[in-house]
Amino acid sequence: MPKFTNHSIDKLKCPRTKPLVYLWDPATPGLGVRCTNNGVKSFVLRYRLAGRQRIKTIGRVNAMDISKAIKKSRTLLGDIYAGKDPFSRKGGVIKTVLQLSEAFQVQRAHELKPKTLQSYESLWLHINKAIGKVGIEFIDADSVAKLRKRLKDSPTTFNRCVALILCALKWYGIGTDNHPLKQVKRFKEKTRQRILSQDENMKFYAALMKYKGRRKAGWKYADLVILLLLTGLRRDEWRLGRWEWVDIENRLYIMPDNKTGGRTVYLSEPATEAVRELWEQQGQPSKGYIFPAVKNKRKPMSWTWRQWDKIRTAAGLPDFRIHDLRHTAGSYAHSAAGLTQRQVADFLGHAKLETSSRYIHDAEKRKAADAAGNAIAESWKVD
Repeated sequence: MPKFTNHSIDKLKCPRTKPLVYLWDPATPGLGVRCTNNGVKSFVLRYRLAGRQRIKTIGRVNAMDISKAIKKSRTLLGDIYAGKDPFSRKGGVIKTVLQLSEAFQVQRAHELKPKTLQSYESLWLHINKAIGKVGIEFIDADSVAKLRKRLKDSPTTFNRCVALILCALKWYGIGTDNHPLKQVKRFKEKTRQRILSQDENMKFYAALMKYKGRRKAGWKYADLVILLLLTGLRRDEWRLGRWEWVDIENRLYIMPDNKTGGRTVYLSEPATEAVRELWEQQGQPSKGYIFPAVKNKRKPMSWTWRQWDKIRTAAGLPDFRIHDLRHTAGSYAHSAAGLTQRQVADFLGHAKLETSSRYIHDAEKRKAADAAGNAIAESWKVD
């Protein structure tokens, strides 16, 4: 059995087909590292209580070192040997929605991504202000009427709140298949999707170039936006990106962890040139943020909505949202580059079609990235 060290944990290869892979510490009973097929590594504790074996998460590897994991596992084992289950969801009796929200967030803190947790916290604030004192056994359509009234101008938020309550109830062990909340009438959500026409795309690009040359730090915002449009990635997938993830020679951008897990992005020729220009401007760095902050290079550039508003207003597109860059990239990939739905899903990294899209050969992925990137870049050229 390999030694339980940072090196052995780093070398642990996450599976592609099997759901889980484990590495156990020979020196600490029950302590191990679990690696999932989406690239997430977590410290876990394996123990037996009341005749049943359980494996529970202690914390993410990237948020906890080995010494802390060992210390925490020994503390937990002490409770287990005393006959207590420290991982029990019912460590304290949950009576109200407020108590449910608190237990749910604490117990799942190590399982969810920071942005997901932040989103949940925001939703629980709405829920608790409206029905926090309601007993969990009394949650039904009538009890959430107050929440519905409170969020009448935010239909999507209300729908997410109902879904979160059902998720928390199921997590706590309450069956939700026939739960009264299932009968709650949801708001009809309006899909907001703005896609740039070729003429609008040219105006938008012109506004970007003008902004890039006018401001001292304008190139950062402009180049970030250009990369978002050329690759179809989410804003923070580039804003928080690091040079360690970039392989210019092979035209690859390898993200260790993102919304849908680790992902290798095949860069088109225009996207590669944009990255290369940034790399040369910064003195050809081998590490650090691709878009560092102006005053502190150890931090990523912050996103200022005021600057984004100036760019879209200058282009005459006041209703154009940052996520619409992704919609536009996907639309051009299909309509202008002629990619199939499966290729577009792979280009954008949609998780729901990940299973089918991963069978596309690397050469096809390269072709898809080139076609999509070139289609975007061609629209900026004026005859």
